[in-house]
Amino acid sequence: MPRIKLGDEIPADFQRFREFLQRVAPEKMTDAIDTIMGSLSVLAHTPFVGEPHPLESVPNMRKLVIPYGKSGYIALYTFDEKADLVTIHAMRHQKELDLMLESRVF
Repeated sequence: MPRIKLGDEIPADFQRFREFLQRVAPEKMTDAIDTIMGSLSVLAHTPFVGEPHPLESVPNMRKLVIPYGKSGYIALYTFDEKADLVTIHAMRHQKELDLMLESRVF
């Protein structure tokens, strides 16, 4: 079973989610974070569940869509089969710009 590693920028992503939810829906903050973490834990059992993501600099990048409410979140990750390691590189809300996320990954 693969290990899951959160990249260096992931705490900042979660902080951004918390700050946004604190302003617009504080009652949903804990549930949203729990949903995200639960979805990420699925990668320990099925690391290929996310669809391939066409990021030229990283040929094995995958995208996991995490439904939540009327939209959801996106996690960009890689799976190193030899190391048996899933690395979450970046996360965003589905309504955030994808370009910001991709430029930060590599």
